[in-house]
Amino acid sequence: MGRLEKRGQISTKYFPIVMLETPVSQWGIEKQIRLETSKLDTMLLSLKEREKETFEKCVEAQMARDENLASMYANQCVEIRKLIDSTVSNENLLNRIGHALESLKLGRKLMRY
Repeated sequence: MGRLEKRGQISTKYFPIVMLETPVSQWGIEKQIRLETSKLDTMLLSLKEREKETFEKCVEAQMARDENLASMYANQCVEIRKLIDSTVSNENLLNRIGHALESLKLGRKLMRY
């Protein structure tokens, strides 16, 4: 039996697991994830509104037969959509991290029993 196992820091019963003295919830990570997810939600709403406005301007420029202005607005729409996609990806990543932390917390509770 190794030193870490004797001190109760790891368990080799089923597979090696590092036992943390500080519970996952005390890391402050969960709170930070919720905060960042909230920021991303706000950013996403803002980007969607801006994309809608830019698209409407693009349509107006096309109706006015101003191809240069319409092209500029169309390019802005593309860039805004890329930002929207990136924001959604980041939000999904934060959600997956949150679920993984929750799994760690549940696994830790089960190991105590």
